[in-house]
This record gives sequence, structure tokens and C-alpha cells, in this order.
Amino acid sequence: MALLSESGKENRMEIQEKIEALRKEIEYHIERYYNQDDPEITDYEYDQKMNELKRLEREHPEYVTPDSRHKRSAEVQNVRRVS
Repeated sequence: MALLSESGKENRMEIQEKIEALRKEIEYHIERYYNQDDPEITDYEYDQKMNELKRLEREHPEYVTPDSRHKRSAEVQNVRRVS
């Protein structure tokens, strides 16, 4: 049983690390696209990364943070719809 527990703990750590890495990568590409006007990836590739982050956060809500990028982008979309 201890091995299974350790395996589960390791898997959770991998998921958390993947989420954190995606957040950093998305922020980097937002900076390149909006502030430097020099994107390194296509919109499609960016959308794939964002969709992966959304999926991981939906499946693992314990790792969602108040400043999660997908939450902020949803808020912006809602503001745009109201305006």
C-alpha cells in the first residue's frame, strides 16, 4: 500500500508541476504576443496550451489559483460581452 500511496503522491506532484509550467509558458507567450508584438507560437498552439491548462484545472480543482489564466480570460470575455 505504501508504494501505491507514494505513486499517487508523485503523480499529483507531476500534475501540479505540469499546471505550473503551463501557466508560466502561457504568460510568456502572452507577453511576447501583446507586449512585444513578436509571437513565437501560432494562435492554434496557444489555444492548445490554454485548453490543456483548463482541462487539468477542471480535473484537479485543488490546483486552481485565484489568478489562473483561464479564469482571467473568462472574466475578460464576460466583460466584452456585456460592453
